[in-house]
Amino acid sequence: MSNPFELIDARLATIETLLLDIKHPSPKTTTDIVDRVKDENFTIKQLSKYWQCHPQTIMKKKRAGLIPFHQSGRKVFFKRSEIDKVTAEPSARCGKH
Repeated sequence: MSNPFELIDARLATIETLLLDIKHPSPKTTTDIVDRVKDENFTIKQLSKYWQCHPQTIMKKKRAGLIPFHQSGRKVFFKRSEIDKVTAEPSARCGKH
């Protein structure tokens, strides 16, 4: 059997490494988080809050083909990365921007 203090020391070193990774995330970890946020999906209600407009306005723009959407059965969702590209076009947004 190995020395129990060596086992404890090894575990503490692992814990210390994990805590340092949390405190000072590497650029790769930050990039992964940004990529996950870009791939976020909005429902109609969430997109209306994001754009600060009525959900019916989102439905009208969807039917008119002004905003890209995806559908799975009866569920409609919008990819944030696609919506952010559309947001750059003033005609596609809601309200006065």
